[in-house]
Amino acid sequence: MHSQGVPDEQIATLLAYPFPVDGDTAWAQMYDVTMPSERIDLYSDDATIQWNTDLRFWDGEEYDYIDHFYQDYQAGQRYEKHWNAAPIGPVARPVFAFGYLFATVSPFSSSSLRHFTYPSWDGVEATTTLTKNGEVVGTSDDPSGGLYELPAESATYELTTTATRDVEWSTLATEVEATWKVTAGPGENGRLPFLALRTSGEVDELNRAPANRPFRLKLDVERADGVEADVRAVDLEVSFDNGESWKRVRTRPSNSGFTALVPRPPKGSEFVSLRASIDDADGSELEQTVIRAYKLAR
Repeated sequence: MHSQGVPDEQIATLLAYPFPVDGDTAWAQMYDVTMPSERIDLYSDDATIQWNTDLRFWDGEEYDYIDHFYQDYQAGQRYEKHWNAAPIGPVARPVFAFGYLFATVSPFSSSSLRHFTYPSWDGVEATTTLTKNGEVVGTSDDPSGGLYELPAESATYELTTTATRDVEWSTLATEVEATWKVTAGPGENGRLPFLALRTSGEVDELNRAPANRPFRLKLDVERADGVEADVRAVDLEVSFDNGESWKRVRTRPSNSGFTALVPRPPKGSEFVSLRASIDDADGSELEQTVIRAYKLAR
């Protein structure tokens, strides 16, 4: 369990939900946990149960599942999870329901695959604008992007969000900008095929990377509608001066996703900012910038 650049210990709550395989209701088992920390949780070997887990900290909440994805733990296996892990980045999973499009934006989400962090209002200022076929549908100052009265139909949708935060418990992701664009309708889960770029690396418990050497990043792409993303390339830039200047970083395809080697930071650097753009074969696009995506340890 990571802390976002702040060494002071914080108390959070971990909730584990044992869902019956043939049901959709469960009561959570709740535990107080310390962040940052490492812990080992033991789960019952019961073929009739699947698990969901979420972490509640400060005014936010991080889930390790999306929609109806459940963890099916196998006896004798070890499963590693990283909560609240940097690099921090935006995720949007717009869904049609009840005559509305819920933007479902997380400007400050964890880097862990399939995780989603619901943002808090405390210390956060955000603006999100949705257009449909080039016309503005609406604008919201809700950090989660707001909701818009729209029919569930195919069109060209563009969602742009900017968010800043100034909070005591984090020195990361002080400014986030992202634009998603798709020409599509909702998938089977009601969601538009928005892309999410998960950028991860071997950061420590304070979400810091070594400052004295290059740092390898793993880049994974998810699609909100549950379909596997067909992305051929990722354009990535890094900044060591909070976005004043940028340096292009080469990305390479890997067995799953892409990798990039961030060069050794200049002397005196404290944070690394990331700027990226991707598109998939179906025409979905994403451009994003995160100022202070992760911290450096010296």
